Amino acid sequence: MRKIVNNTSTTQLPIPKVDSLDRWIVRSESKRADWDTVFQGCGDNLSTGEVGNEQCFLVDFSAPIEDIRWIEAPEGFKRQSVKWNFSTPVYIKEGTIYGFNMPKGSYVDFYIGASAGYPYVLKSYDANFNVVKTVHVATDYTRFNHWVIHYHIEGSIPMGDELNTESAAEYPTYPFHIYEAVFTVPEITDWEQAHGHWALEIFRPGTVNL
Repeated sequence: MRKIVNNTSTTQLPIPKVDSLDRWIVRSESKRADWDTVFQGCGDNLSTGEVGNEQCFLVDFSAPIEDIRWIEAPEGFKRQSVKWNFSTPVYIKEGTIYGFNMPKGSYVDFYIGASAGYPYVLKSYDANFNVVKTVHVATDYTRFNHWVIHYHIEGSIPMGDELNTESAAEYPTYPFHIYEAVFTVPEITDWEQAHGHWALEIFRPGTVNL
């Protein structure tokens, strides 16, 4: 016996987008439509808006002591930090870390921070494990996202170690957000030979400042 079901729902299905030949457009990627996929190895110049013309993604433990990358490290370690900005909103998709002569016990951390006076969002969860988002304003430089956590790196990786998510973050970061990479190496024999770099695959609305 055939069962007849009457659809009494008032919910309207979304109208699919079509291309120039009236074919439905079905997108399974996490990139926003019309945004660009960009592979980047340096930050942007916020003063001019020029892409890739500012702090490059490089660490070098043979650098002189006055180099701005040196920061305080735990006892028995040396540490360098690189901070950069993007001049447009950006979604991070994935990245690759390249290390050379990294002593056993070296590790990497990546953060996103906000300068004093700028907003940022913190996530927590409630009793039902639903994510709760709260907006704060930084009173000084505040790291609010620790997206690579104590990631160990050892020896030389000339082909790179790719951190791959196959997706993008829910919300973009903004030009007033500060990205930071921190490399930490143990102060053992030949630690000064350690150096490395990284590249990021990002989604952004464009790459040329007009």
